[in-house]
Amino acid sequence: MTACAQAAFSGSEGDVLAIDRLLAAPGTYNGKAVTVAAVANIEFENMTLCEPGQRAFEHCVWLQIDPGPDDSEADHQRYKAARASWSRFNGKKVVVRGVFTSGPAGHRGLWRGEIGRVTSVSEP
Repeated sequence: MTACAQAAFSGSEGDVLAIDRLLAAPGTYNGKAVTVAAVANIEFENMTLCEPGQRAFEHCVWLQIDPGPDDSEADHQRYKAARASWSRFNGKKVVVRGVFTSGPAGHRGLWRGEIGRVTSVSEP
């Protein structure tokens, strides 16, 4: 984990948040490293972490699997590799550690926040 992520971390390593708890207080977690338990959806225009049993926008956050840019063939290949790596988690419950950013996110800005700069992902 980077020193920047450690410095911004909210809570202890053992604190695992539900997506709905995160979205209930987005200002509390904005810009901070968080650990969430959720179901991963790795699909075309739907890279999300959602509350188990939920797929509606209000119960999910965007998952930034590749921060870009998307200007060249090399960029496209990097994105494809990231998506392939993440695809093994599609439809599975995961624990993800990354930085939460509040506000419109993801495809067409439909999600209320995103988790990016992911430092770990695992299946519980």
